[in-house]
Amino acid sequence: MKAVMINEFGEPEIMKVVDVDQPKPQSDEVLIKVSGAGVNPIDAKTRKGLGFVAQAIKDSMPWVPGYDVAGVVEEIGSGVTEFKVGDRVFGRLNFMTPTGAYTEYTAAKTADIALAPENLDLLYCAALPVAAMTAWQGLFDVGNVKEGDRVLIHAGAGGVGHMAVQFAKMKGAYVICTASERNRSFLMEMGADEVVDYKANDFTKVIEPVDFILDNMGFEVGERSVDILKSDGLMVTVPTITAERVQKAGEAQNKAVKGIKVQTSKENLAQIADMIDKGLVRVFVSKVYSLAEAVQAHRDIESGSTRGKIVLSIA
Repeated sequence: MKAVMINEFGEPEIMKVVDVDQPKPQSDEVLIKVSGAGVNPIDAKTRKGLGFVAQAIKDSMPWVPGYDVAGVVEEIGSGVTEFKVGDRVFGRLNFMTPTGAYTEYTAAKTADIALAPENLDLLYCAALPVAAMTAWQGLFDVGNVKEGDRVLIHAGAGGVGHMAVQFAKMKGAYVICTASERNRSFLMEMGADEVVDYKANDFTKVIEPVDFILDNMGFEVGERSVDILKSDGLMVTVPTITAERVQKAGEAQNKAVKGIKVQTSKENLAQIADMIDKGLVRVFVSKVYSLAEAVQAHRDIESGSTRGKIVLSIA
């Protein structure tokens, strides 16, 4: 089968499409014929050797990238009872898996997948798991966003951001986003109440204090965001490589800042599928690439200007 593989950390060009053996599912796994693989910032970060996943896998190369997966169950392990051959599934592969989603077939733990939304093409289902679960867990599990809260979402037009906007609005929050001007109308369609052009404005000067911040940027943006967080508010910072730095900025002002490492939750996945099928939320896919175009997909995700999601079409 074909798969994108790396043998060392580096720039996008180190990814090569190679022939590899098709995996056999273990007793608690299913073999998925992959329809689509979502492309996420953590894919590129890990490929470059950055972050906790890279540290965990550095001695077990080669590695097939990709955590977001959607496809059809081709084979089930001996102990699997909740899925059957032919089921449409989606999920987030374990961060430590050596064979990710950038491949024609992958084995997934049953704990990491759920039945896919019925009313959405499997290719687009692959755009959901990491972004939607990060948004949901950041807002409601690590955070406690409720009706009437003033919520700031940095990078509102990105993968996590555009899902978070919709989830926060469902809870009745007042949602403010930072984004480029070109994404203003897109975010208003998603339900944002305010969009602040971060290129034209110092967001700390034009946004009134907020109850909650979902920081998808980290670095200096995360640090400066503490200035507009209410004293009893909470900020959740998503990028793990700067989480400690942003948390220290919060400590300096005696304000609460937490990091997040998204956890695969079958309950979350089922909730997301239900919301998609009921038309309560939608996922926006801006670009679709083939497996052979994974290098370009990573260049795009690293540009930092992606609207919504990028996916690889496998089948």
